[in-house]
Parts: sequence; structure tokens; C-alpha cells
Amino acid sequence: MDDILKRNSKFKNTHEGKRCFIIGNGPSLNTQDIKPLKEEVTIVVNSFFRHPDAKIVHPKYWILADPLIWQKPEIHLSSKLKFFLEKEIDVKLFVPKNGYDCFSKSNNPLLDLYYYQYDDNKTIDVPIDFSTTIPPLLQNVVIVSLMLAFYLGCNPIYLIGCDHDSYIQTKEEFNTKSSKHFYENPTNYKDSDNMTWEHWSYCVGIMKLQFEQLVKYAKNNKIDVYNSTNGGYLNYFPRMEYNLLFKEYGW
Repeated sequence: MDDILKRNSKFKNTHEGKRCFIIGNGPSLNTQDIKPLKEEVTIVVNSFFRHPDAKIVHPKYWILADPLIWQKPEIHLSSKLKFFLEKEIDVKLFVPKNGYDCFSKSNNPLLDLYYYQYDDNKTIDVPIDFSTTIPPLLQNVVIVSLMLAFYLGCNPIYLIGCDHDSYIQTKEEFNTKSSKHFYENPTNYKDSDNMTWEHWSYCVGIMKLQFEQLVKYAKNNKIDVYNSTNGGYLNYFPRMEYNLLFKEYGW
């Protein structure tokens, strides 16, 4: 099993000095034209393949982090793979090592599978290294994506579709509404179906602390990270107007 992680060594600094876009699944993604990203290094998360322009963007990397994906694959994985297969996109898929038993059964040639493993003894004071183990910053899939972008050597890094409405979610909204994405939720699954409000609030607090850790890591390693999401509440990184990043918009 140790060889599974060592395979990741080939990705170290493979995009050194190149810019990268991490694409979240927030509703703001519907207000931004992502077609210009087709020539960029892109990292996508979760259900990005539902996006009508997924085939055009043709992302290089796909990150899954939620343990429910392999614990209850019939609910949380099947639909993701369905949309992925329909788009016929070959992609490098990164999943936690704990999901090995679930994902190793896949024999689809479009899926280039890689694994990563958290380590409670790792901190951001040492370089993030996907070929061994990584710090246990696992509260949000965008956090894992940022760590991968650091390992790939990307600089600068831009976030889009990272609304993080959970930061302002009320208890009533938590109990009655499903999470908002750029697509309609076909299952109407709510976070309250799986946890209490108190647990959710604790998790949001941990998420904020982990983002703060990555801000520190980026600063210590002279990596520029910008939030180019249209709105949202993820305010740890300076804002950069998305449209200004492309020549066709005058950049």
C-alpha cells in the first residue's frame, strides 16, 4: 500500500510557476464563463462534471474528499461517476487512501486513480508532500485542492465557485434547506440528514482554522493565492477580478 502514495512523486512541481484554477461547485459558478479555462491547469471537485462546459474545460485533476462518497457510494458516488462517464473526460482522480477498497474496483480507462493520506503528526511547517502523507486539513475539499496545487508547484492559484455560504448559514436554513450548488440538488440531501447543528457549527469553525493554516503556508512559501469567485464569503485571500485574467477581456 505504501507504493500507492509514492506514485504521486511524479506530480511534485510538475506545473512549477504556472497558474492554476481551483473550481468549486458554488452557485456563483453560473455567473462566470469558464470556457477560457480550457487551456489552463484546473483542479475540480465533487460534482463539477454536471457543468455544461465540463467537456470544454476538460480538467486535469479531480479531487474527492468526503468519506460519505465511499461509505455510501450508491448515494454520493454513483451520480458523480455517471456525469463523468457521460462527458468522456480523462482525468487524474485523487481520493483519500481510506477509499481504496471502493475506488480500486473501477476499471474505467478514463479514470487515472491516485490516493492521498492524512497524517495527524504532519503540520504546515514542512513542505506538503503527496508522495508520503499530508497534514490533516480535511474539513473541505477546496482545502485539499489547495494543498495539491501547492504540491504541483502552481503559482499563482485562483479560486472560483468557492462561495462558502455555510459561513453565514442559520440554524433554520441548516435544518430545512439543502446546500446550494451551481446545479439543482436531485436528491434534496441536506447536511442535517447526517449531523446535528452543533456538529455542523463545530466543523465550520475547524474549516476556518484550516484555511488560516493554508494562508500561512502560502505566505511562508511565497505562493500567491487569489479568490476570483463572483461574491461569496471566503475572504482569506485577496480578491482578483476573474475577467481580467484573460487576454480576450483586455488583460
